[in-house]
Amino acid sequence: MADFTFPSNPAVGDRVTSPDGRVWEWDGSRWSVVSTGGGGGPSFTHTQTPAVTDWPIIHNMGFRYVLVQVVDTVGTHVIPDVVYTNTNRVDLEFANPVAGTVIIRR
Repeated sequence: MADFTFPSNPAVGDRVTSPDGRVWEWDGSRWSVVSTGGGGGPSFTHTQTPAVTDWPIIHNMGFRYVLVQVVDTVGTHVIPDVVYTNTNRVDLEFANPVAGTVIIRR
């Protein structure tokens, strides 16, 4: 596998896509392959609970300007203010507390 670093503090259910297209999921104790890929670039998924206004997301993709998509717990697309903190982190800021899932792609 190409040089790739998994996130250092994952939450259970977080997923990342390695450069070779494999999708890995954190089960609380280890990373497991859940898909062998088949296209697209690397991605990172994080589920946020409880609802909060600020989501600091460490994605470790090595790219500052990544694509960010947020869906709340009822399936509504939510658009936060996105602060591209550095090449491995984005901070999402919401006007009201939000719980849900963010998908980050490069």
